[in-house]
Amino acid sequence: MPIMQEIVVKKKNFQIEAFIDSILRYMGSQIGEGLNPLDAMMIFPPTGDSGFIGIDSENDKDLSIKLTEGNILFFVFRAPDFEKAMKCADGEIHKHKKKDDNPIDNQSALGFLMKMENDCFYINSAVASSDEGGNWLCVRDSISFDKPMIDYVKGFISK
Repeated sequence: MPIMQEIVVKKKNFQIEAFIDSILRYMGSQIGEGLNPLDAMMIFPPTGDSGFIGIDSENDKDLSIKLTEGNILFFVFRAPDFEKAMKCADGEIHKHKKKDDNPIDNQSALGFLMKMENDCFYINSAVASSDEGGNWLCVRDSISFDKPMIDYVKGFISK
């Protein structure tokens, strides 16, 4: 199975609005009625502070703006709770091999770290989970859902 390496795509070739819309629809299906999926977004400012930073907006265009301001965003591909079969952002259920993903627990989410720099998007796989120190993100070079995640991102790249 291919390991997701950093995907670099020119801004003009990546359908960022469609990507964000897809992720927010997925998050909306995971967090329940009446809650704003934007409230679940994880933003890491260029200052080095990290954690959930509220968008305080109903407008998903603010996420694109956050990227242009140098922030790194975490987009969920697979919501927490590996105890049960759950669809990912691509609408599919992917098998998880626990032995391959030691840092993942029931409270972890698989997703993408994305930043924009020099007119390009840089996308990496990541797992978001809390540890005793309150850290909310561990960047990983391999997770068991790499192929589905690569295919999902490629679906938003224009030829």
